[in-house]
Amino acid sequence: TEGSGPWCHVDLLVENIDYTALTCSEKTALAPQAASMIASQLQVSQEVVLTPTGKPGSVAVFPGSYVAPWAPANRQPYTGKGTILSCVIASCSFHSVEQKFKQDPSVKEAILNTVKATTAGSPAVVYTAGKGPTAYFSIARGDQPSGQLPGPAMNDGCAQPTNNQPTINQQPTNIQPQTNQQPNNNQLTTAIQQPTKGMYTWILIGLAALALVSLVAGICCCLSRARSSEKQGFWDGPSDSDEGH
Repeated sequence: TEGSGPWCHVDLLVENIDYTALTCSEKTALAPQAASMIASQLQVSQEVVLTPTGKPGSVAVFPGSYVAPWAPANRQPYTGKGTILSCVIASCSFHSVEQKFKQDPSVKEAILNTVKATTAGSPAVVYTAGKGPTAYFSIARGDQPSGQLPGPAMNDGCAQPTNNQPTINQQPTNIQPQTNQQPNNNQLTTAIQQPTKGMYTWILIGLAALALVSLVAGICCCLSRARSSEKQGFWDGPSDSDEGH
C-alpha cells in the first residue's frame, strides 16, 4: 500500500465557516470530500490522505482556534469564526507539496470550492464585512500517524453515547397468582363494614358542602346588593345636586 516514506501535515484554515454551527452530518460529509479534492490536486490516491490519527481517505475537522502540536511555534489560536481541515500526506515530498500549494492558486481555490459546495446553505457559512469563506494553508513535516493525537484530545461532539442504550428483552417481575382461598368470617365482616363506613363519610361530606354553598350564596347575595347600590350611585345615579329638582 501507499503510505511509506516521508509524511507531510497539511492544514487548511477556512475563515468564515463557523465550526460551532457545523452539524455532525456536515462534518461527516466534509471530511472525505476535502480529502478527495486534496488528493486530486496533488495527483495521489485518496488513500494516502489520512487524518492526523491515521484514518485513510479523510481529513480531520477541528475548530478554527485549534493549534496543532505540529504547528509552527509562533502560531496563535485563531479567534474568528473558522474551521480547520487537517490531514497527513503519506509518501510526500515536503518541498513539492509546499510549492504546489504556494505557487498554484488553483489548488487552494479548488479545495475551497469543495468546502463551499459541501456547506452550501448551512448556517455555518458566515460573512464578515462582506467577506465569505477564505482559505489559508499551512504545510509542515510530520511523522507516521500513531492513531492518537500527541496534543489535547479533540472531540467534534458527533460521537454517539454508549451508556444510554435502551435495555431490551427484560424479563417481567414474577407475580405469583393468588389462590382461591376462602375468606374467613372476620374478613367478611370487615368487608361489609368498610363500605358502610365509607357511605356515612360521604354523606357527612355532602351535607357539609351543601351548608358551605348556602353560606357562600348568602354572602354573595348581600355583597351583590351592596355593590349594586355603590355602582348605581357612582356611575348611573343622579348626583346629590340633582336631588330635589
